[in-house]
Amino acid sequence: IFPPANTAHGEFWMSYTDFIKRFKTVDVCKEDQSWNLLTTTDSFHNHQNVVPSQYYELRVPTSTWMFVSLIQETQRGSTNGRFRDLGMVVSTIPHDGRVESQTHCEHMWPQQKAIQHVEVLATQSSQTYLVLPYSLTRNEVSPLKYTLAIYSANPVSIRPKPYDVKVLRIGLVLSIQQAITGESLAEGVKLYTVTRERATFVLLVNDHPSQDFWIELDGSASTGVEPYRGDLVTKDVIPAQSKQLLNAFVAVDPAAGFRWSCKHKFRPINGVNDPRAHLGHNPELPPVGLCN
Repeated sequence: IFPPANTAHGEFWMSYTDFIKRFKTVDVCKEDQSWNLLTTTDSFHNHQNVVPSQYYELRVPTSTWMFVSLIQETQRGSTNGRFRDLGMVVSTIPHDGRVESQTHCEHMWPQQKAIQHVEVLATQSSQTYLVLPYSLTRNEVSPLKYTLAIYSANPVSIRPKPYDVKVLRIGLVLSIQQAITGESLAEGVKLYTVTRERATFVLLVNDHPSQDFWIELDGSASTGVEPYRGDLVTKDVIPAQSKQLLNAFVAVDPAAGFRWSCKHKFRPINGVNDPRAHLGHNPELPPVGLCN
């Protein structure tokens, strides 16, 4: 390494051959003295949580370009340990706080990386921006700590709020519908299957005014993935005028390889005497979660 290691300016030179022997990744830090940096830390507390303890409201008095990052703790030079999948929805709501009026802005699909970010051009000073971190897998060992960093050209204000999964569910559904057109299964009914990075989301939207439907989603041919609902095969009754995230799948260990495969059976429910009318959900949905 040249210059000698006792210099303090942080610059060094090494041959390309030595570099690829010693380093697997390169993190490029964007820095401009005129920009603003906000950071806050949080964690996923136990193995049941797919959301941390809080989400964030941002306000932008002046239009600004910003980078919103999620940073997982790591030890420099360590190759041990596995990063947890982290994703993030960015949406807007009116200043009055009506979360049902969310508008899709950006989505950082779940990835197992130390650092990841999404770029947001925030031009809506009359709107509140929501930043909603989430994970599809349960933390089974210890609380996952992370840092949220917001790097912006103009000042922004941030306010943490206790996490309401309903807010994330609305934003996630908007992101999925924004990503693809969807497959039409019946009048007013569409199935959305979105694969981004190492995660797959399956959403059913039933906009029919009066017809309920039953659907079986079979992902049993998949390997190396973890289902959000804990089972690769799910069966659900989807009432008229409703939306449900049927399941989501994330790669357990991307380096080891994975394969996602899914098929479905879909039927209308013909009145209360139809045997499927009372089946509900299998597996049962948790009282609060991404699917209900």
